[in-house]
Amino acid sequence: MLNQNCTVKPVEGRWGQLSSVPECLTFHLNTFEWNYYNGRREEKKLVAFILRTAKRLKTAQISAWDLDSEEKSQILKGLASLHRASKSCKLLLNR
Repeated sequence: MLNQNCTVKPVEGRWGQLSSVPECLTFHLNTFEWNYYNGRREEKKLVAFILRTAKRLKTAQISAWDLDSEEKSQILKGLASLHRASKSCKLLLNR
């Protein structure tokens, strides 16, 4: 759970090209929750990485924060279009 407005720093700028993914993320993560999501580039890359690699993910809940309603709508639409490794993953987008 990411429960604060945090700064996500790039992992050599390549979330999609890591040489290894922790087994706990790939095979054991069931729930992912991010509160106070702002939709910055590195935040989106991190969410995309988690959705793309977490094969057992059942729920991903993301709450946008400190944005006007149009910005939130655009960000949440973009998140909804991301590929998910888990076919049973429910993406919950809160405004």
